[in-house]
Amino acid sequence: MTNFAVKVRYPVLFQHVHWFSFYIFRGEFMKKYRWLLPLVYLLFTACGSDVTNPTTSTDQTSNSTALLAESGVNCIAIDGNAVYAGTNSDGVFLSTDNGKTWVKRSKGLISNSNINTIAINGSNMFAGSIFGLFYSSDSGKTWSPKPISSLYYGSYNVNAIGIRGNNIYVLSSIGGIQLSTDSGNSWTKKSDGTMTIGYSIVFNLDTVYVASYGGGGGVFKSTDNGNNWIAKYKGLGSSGIGPLVIYKDVIYAGTRDQGVYVSANYGDTWSKKNVGIEKTIVRAIVATQDKIIIGTYGDGIYVSKDGGDTWTARDLGIGNRFITSLGMSGNNLYIGTDGAGVFRANVSDL
Repeated sequence: MTNFAVKVRYPVLFQHVHWFSFYIFRGEFMKKYRWLLPLVYLLFTACGSDVTNPTTSTDQTSNSTALLAESGVNCIAIDGNAVYAGTNSDGVFLSTDNGKTWVKRSKGLISNSNINTIAINGSNMFAGSIFGLFYSSDSGKTWSPKPISSLYYGSYNVNAIGIRGNNIYVLSSIGGIQLSTDSGNSWTKKSDGTMTIGYSIVFNLDTVYVASYGGGGGVFKSTDNGNNWIAKYKGLGSSGIGPLVIYKDVIYAGTRDQGVYVSANYGDTWSKKNVGIEKTIVRAIVATQDKIIIGTYGDGIYVSKDGGDTWTARDLGIGNRFITSLGMSGNNLYIGTDGAGVFRANVSDL
């Protein structure tokens, strides 16, 4: 059974900054050169835009559910009954009723913020955007900028956030990997500059993995809180690596155009697992109940019940097949789309 949380109202014109989108104005030029967006933003700020006092959102909107459908969903984060959706033009939205209705939670964010990623640690939340890192201590009701080291507020794009215990890892377009152990009040650089653009930060016990497509791209691994990184490329193809998920000590990596790669030895070697999804753009991966579920950009949802050896397309009645993000809570699978809001399906039905 599939439940529709939000239905599409209007087409989306602006897409988010991740390289995986390939669509900003849905044209071939922007498919190839969308990485110029942060540079364009820097040019505008250098020409007089006031980024020290940006226009911020006040959450004055009468129909947040419809507004969510107008803006493409970049990421989904779940904390208990709270489901958060980060969008590519309207900040953050919250649902507490399984996605039936949504309220905007963007007060303090820069207006029309592009939210790439959201990480939750209790009542504390971090949101990564094209304008930098933002912090909320009240479950997203209000936000404030959280500068990273000496990086100028509004001048860098935060691509990924990972939290484990007191360690907060942030991957930004200028500062690379930064680590904070005090809720983001101070930061230490933890990369040599090769990791500047990326998609995922995940953990397996005390080991942190980063999917990066800067400096040659691939998967990087650290066992000492980011002091040293080891590139884990063996067996990976030439396609950029995006989403990562670790399930029962097996790492699943989504790619830009080669489906999924799997490592059963902590990233030392990788095997291609893409029968039926050979040329798909994998934007999201989740794993549960011995099912691996991927969301693809243009080909909908696929499910594997044998560790990725075979994949089956699942038609969930989603008219928009450009999947951007996935999130799970119990038996609920939340599906973020590019231009059709958020859908909900039952994991047991897949």
